[in-house]
Amino acid sequence: MLVDNEMPVEVSESVVEKVLKVIATEGMILSQTLLRLGIRKDEKIGRRYVLGLDVRSDAINHLYDNFMNLGEFDLVVDEESMEGLEGSKLYYNDDGFVLDNPNDKG
Repeated sequence: MLVDNEMPVEVSESVVEKVLKVIATEGMILSQTLLRLGIRKDEKIGRRYVLGLDVRSDAINHLYDNFMNLGEFDLVVDEESMEGLEGSKLYYNDDGFVLDNPNDKG
């Protein structure tokens, strides 16, 4: 399990603000809520990104997760997704959540 400062994703303050609003609106418990980002392989479209809220669990359920503290909650990325997200930037704007991943270019 990796904690802090070695996460391959840069997260903007706009993401933190939006996630905090969603957590409050949904009545979720802040200390038990995680923002999960990952890559899933899809036979039809190749790889796709997943982003959503998750619930903090015991250590065994997070064995292959990497955590980055974003202040009041953590960003979590599974081990398989780490390399594919290297150098990415996650931000929020009028279009919603946007992941700019340099690994998709080229």
